[in-house]
Amino acid sequence: MAKVVKNSEKGTRGGSNKGERRGGRQKGTPNKKTLELKEILGDFDPAEKMAELFETTKKEDIKFGILKELMKYIYPQRKAVEMDMRTKDSTPVIVDDIK
Repeated sequence: MAKVVKNSEKGTRGGSNKGERRGGRQKGTPNKKTLELKEILGDFDPAEKMAELFETTKKEDIKFGILKELMKYIYPQRKAVEMDMRTKDSTPVIVDDIK
């Protein structure tokens, strides 16, 4: 249950405090469009259909596209990592390849 706070306790600005909820949809409740889409699709599972297409098609480019799409749901997407290789006094660090 949300804590009710008087405006005099908070200052001049209205609204809720950080972390305080004052109404709206309950957490986890799907919106109207999501419910409508689930009703339209029924038991249809796009991943199941993609797997079926993968098994039945002979074209390698289509198979590759299907695998590429399904990988998004199995493996996490990699992000670029920035690295600053300078020392505290801003001189660049040189790495020699010693064999």
